[in-house]
Amino acid sequence: MAIDGYSRFRSGKDQIQTGFSSNARDDSQLKKVLFLSVTCKTNLLQVSSISLIPQIVSNSKKLLESAKIMNIPVVYTEQYPKELNITEYSNTKFEKLQFSMMVPELINHLKAELNHVNTVVLCGIETHACIRHTTLDLIDQGFNVHVVVDCCSSRTMVDRKYAFKAIERMGAN
Repeated sequence: MAIDGYSRFRSGKDQIQTGFSSNARDDSQLKKVLFLSVTCKTNLLQVSSISLIPQIVSNSKKLLESAKIMNIPVVYTEQYPKELNITEYSNTKFEKLQFSMMVPELINHLKAELNHVNTVVLCGIETHACIRHTTLDLIDQGFNVHVVVDCCSSRTMVDRKYAFKAIERMGAN
């Protein structure tokens, strides 16, 4: 249920699964893509009870680094912004106090600044809450949604598993 057509992208010693085949690298396709992520402070997450958090943080950094290299816009939402810090991959952030990342300010930003975007790639936590609700809102607004399984998690593996099933039933990839 991750992005279709994975290709490998090298960054130092690591290989990153970018989700785009080599022929998808042309600007016309990449300009229609937006990466949307829940921002997480790494040291806060390492002590939290989120399942697989070291892998999720590592994979998300690789994914966002590939977006940066390919000049794909990255937008973040922060839940409880006083406790979490923005990372180096984007200066476009929106605060939220709800599960869905689709807060009015982000919706306005998409309409005004990123109206060419038709595909959104999601990563973050928690899958059964924020990712699931955001997926539903994006699909309702006509976006193609790709949830990167290796970059999403929940407190329990059961929540994670059933969230991915629900997201897939909604029509996300």
